[in-house]
Amino acid sequence: MTKTLVDVDDELLADVMEQTGARTKKQAINEALEYYREAQRTGPQTAWNNLRRMAADGTLDLDEVERLSNLHKQGRTDK
Repeated sequence: MTKTLVDVDDELLADVMEQTGARTKKQAINEALEYYREAQRTGPQTAWNNLRRMAADGTLDLDEVERLSNLHKQGRTDK
């Protein structure tokens, strides 16, 4: 394990900790990295299935994901 000093968005980290149930910042960051790696490794279909599972258990709002996706397609970054 490598020790690394990085600046992390406090609000984003708090959200990840809440969503994952992580008790420490280290645990939250490692879980987020593992989730990202798995999504990249298994491809878009598995990632989509994971998003659907998160929506079903209430940890993800697919309407918000779609809204942000549409903004991205339009080249907009406003929230």
